[in-house]
Amino acid sequence: MNPERIKAYYELMKIGFGSELIKLFPGPLRRVERINNKCFLLETSKGRYALWLVRGDQSRLLAELNLLRLLEEQGVEGFLFPVRLKNNEFYGALGDDRFFYITDWPELKPISFRNDLCLNSLSQIVINFRKAFEQADLTALNLKNSETDLINEFQTMINFLKSFVLLARYRLNPTGFDRLFLESSPRFIATAELALSLIQDTVYPDIYAVQKGFQPLINNFSRSNLRSFPNDQAVCLSLKESSLDLPLLDLALLISKTGRANRWREEWAKKMIDLYQESFLLTEEDLKIIGAYLTFPWEVYRLTSRYYHNRVNWSVGTFIEKMERLMAVEEDRKALARNLYVNA
Repeated sequence: MNPERIKAYYELMKIGFGSELIKLFPGPLRRVERINNKCFLLETSKGRYALWLVRGDQSRLLAELNLLRLLEEQGVEGFLFPVRLKNNEFYGALGDDRFFYITDWPELKPISFRNDLCLNSLSQIVINFRKAFEQADLTALNLKNSETDLINEFQTMINFLKSFVLLARYRLNPTGFDRLFLESSPRFIATAELALSLIQDTVYPDIYAVQKGFQPLINNFSRSNLRSFPNDQAVCLSLKESSLDLPLLDLALLISKTGRANRWREEWAKKMIDLYQESFLLTEEDLKIIGAYLTFPWEVYRLTSRYYHNRVNWSVGTFIEKMERLMAVEEDRKALARNLYVNA
């Protein structure tokens, strides 16, 4: 065994792979490269593969793999599909609620939310994902409903925002970010409460109560979960956040995630909505739900949550810069959301 293969075996054994599990790979192992804590590049005699590590409930992983297999069967592009292991399974267990699966290894690059080809491709992924599950037997997929409806989710986040205000106000040594957040917090909270009021006035509460027309959602359009091929066609890396809810919420989430990069321009949003409507006609109530969704200050909530709740390894200056960028386009975001809701 050459030094490269010895190193590959050693790297995998450090994370719980015994020789029997390594034998399940598509071909004899040649090289391993750690991409991040969840992904490794595997080079075998059969080619290059991505090794994905998953931690958590096994039923969640099975649901994700079921989704991916159905998408693959229907020829839906924009996802990484699991490769069968030598035991004919699509995943393996490492113990302690840790699992792994393997996909092909395509050449990918970071996604661009400003690139028209990427945006069109993302919109098409949302459309094709919804089409794939319109006639599917959802009970066989073993998916769970969203843990909470939007109304409770909005209310929970509003309560957190108010608690962040208290943390900022009574900190013994307030930072520049504390002062900036305190100054702007009344506007943010008022906007969040407006979003709650708007969603309550739509048909969403009634739909959620009976859960009619629920389908799987992709439910994660973060940059960390998206890549693109060299030709700018988008790829979704994982469906682990998927749950059952109103399918148009994927469109609302995609608009929300790509909005700041496009300065919340009306023509950009109209283009995404028009493309969606070529496949699924949006009613006035649908547009109101999207407008209410976009009214909520999602990015402000995520940033303040990272600062006060799950502190990430950024400097205070970085937090301030990010908040100032959000504030610079806040009125544009609210104007777009208002136009969608009022002009529905």
